[in-house]
Order: sequence, then structure tokens, then C-alpha cells
Amino acid sequence: AKAGDTSPTMRGIAIQELLLCQEIPAPPADVATDDPPPDTMGRNCKEDRYAAHRQGGCAGCHALMDPVGFGLERFDQNGRYRTHDVGNPACTISGQGELGDVGAFNGPAQLADLLLKSGKVTRCLVKQLYKYAVGRSHLDKMDEQFVALFAKRLDATKGQFRFDELLLDFVSAEAFRYRREDKAAM
Repeated sequence: AKAGDTSPTMRGIAIQELLLCQEIPAPPADVATDDPPPDTMGRNCKEDRYAAHRQGGCAGCHALMDPVGFGLERFDQNGRYRTHDVGNPACTISGQGELGDVGAFNGPAQLADLLLKSGKVTRCLVKQLYKYAVGRSHLDKMDEQFVALFAKRLDATKGQFRFDELLLDFVSAEAFRYRREDKAAM
């Protein structure tokens, strides 16, 4: 939530980065990211205000984030269902969202279905698990090879895997059991 309401941009960033492992660049230093989007041409509906983000130099990144976030807008910052913008019943919320080349959705259940059917979550799941387990936020080439190996194994299961089995397989791997020496520390 930002500025007393939800932020489709922040929700979109969370989906892209945490579930799809897509890196979204930071906004330019001269952009005031904490300010709510301004009223545009007398229309004060959130979708109209956020459309300004998808213009000019900001368009590339906001096209990745905002459409995803708008698909979750029917739920406020506390998870309560709503049908219109805060304090403005004239601004109905459609709940329609879109995730790049994956497809359109309405609400979290349809988003989850799209993500699972796309298979794009699998590699990110392994990557996030690995980053958490080894305590690093950035992975090197060797780490990425390990992640790719496990993602390929999961892809072969066609989504019919159990997380506990993945975890056991993961911690049993030789690459996970031995700590690599940090050459810079030597």
C-alpha cells in the first residue's frame, strides 16, 4: 500500500520479481515514487491516474507492472473485497489484469491459474528457494547452473511435484552440501 491505498505498481513489482524472478529496474532518481499519481484531466479514478505512468520514459517498466497490479485491485491493502476506488464510488474497479505474454486475468485465483499453466513460476521457485537457503540475494554462474538443473527436473514433473520432495532433493545435492571457498577472503 502507498498513499493510503493499494499500489498496482507495487503489486506488479512483487509478482514480477518474487514469483517470476524478473528484475524491474529502479525508477530514475528524479522521480518521486512516494507521491500518489496526480489527477489527470479532471478524472480522478485510479486507472486514469496510473495511465500517466505508462507514457514517455516510464512506459517500458510500468507496462510490466501496472497491468498485473490492476488485476488485483478488487482487494484493498487489508485484503478486503471492494468494487470502487477509495472514497469514489463513481470509479468502479474492473479487476482486469494482464501478465505480459501469459494472458489476461481477473483476480488472484485467475492469476494463480495463469502462472501455474505458464510454467514460468517453476524456475523462479527454485531460484528463490536457493537464494534463501544459501543466504544470498545475487547468484553467480555456478549458482545459476544449480538452479537451472533443479528447474529442469521440476519441468519434467509437469507440475506434479511435492514441495517437501523438492526440498529433500535440494538439500541432498552435492552442490548444496559443501560450502564453496570465497577466493576473495583467502
